Amino acid sequence: MNFENILQDNQKERFKQAANRLLTECFILKQVNETVSDYLFVQKNIELFRSYFALLGYEINVQEEYGVIALNSGLGSGRLQLRKLDSILLLILRLLYIEGRKSITNGREIYITIEQIYSKYNMLALHEKIERKRTEIRMIMALFKRYRLLRNLDADTRIEIYPSILLAVNSESLQAAYEKAQAQLAQYATGDDIDEPAEYNADVDKDSID
Repeated sequence: MNFENILQDNQKERFKQAANRLLTECFILKQVNETVSDYLFVQKNIELFRSYFALLGYEINVQEEYGVIALNSGLGSGRLQLRKLDSILLLILRLLYIEGRKSITNGREIYITIEQIYSKYNMLALHEKIERKRTEIRMIMALFKRYRLLRNLDADTRIEIYPSILLAVNSESLQAAYEKAQAQLAQYATGDDIDEPAEYNADVDKDSID
């Protein structure tokens, strides 16, 4: 397929921008001001994007219910390796997001405080309290922010969790995701290692399109 001939001149730069965003950030979100135009452009030209990324071995996952477009590797490669603490925090954020979705009455935004994260972590009764890992936690939050899982508010004391957190690990439904995350955290609390989410289920390709 000759993509140059399909796209009009004024669309080529927009295609390049949206494709590069998927490759470097993994997710495009409708609710984020910076990415909403890319979200709508990909949605409008979804078959073109699917054809392009299929040539590279990628699949595009569109979740209109949550306003998220995700890029996944059909070959299972290119995944971001997470450490144990990264995985625990990813699961905690996922639980907090799902709890927020269950209780929210208006809108789609889910806001939490950093203290809620610390509280969830300390409930696991791990040997080391989260307060001793504050610097490390900030670095992990910065990593998750880079891949469009959250954004910081109010001098980093409040956080908005994006719905992309649901696609970072495979799940069948919100309830299944909630139960799975709880079970995995319980395993961590007993000191058992688990396979998921040792690999973050979004694909990272640091190369961009020329």
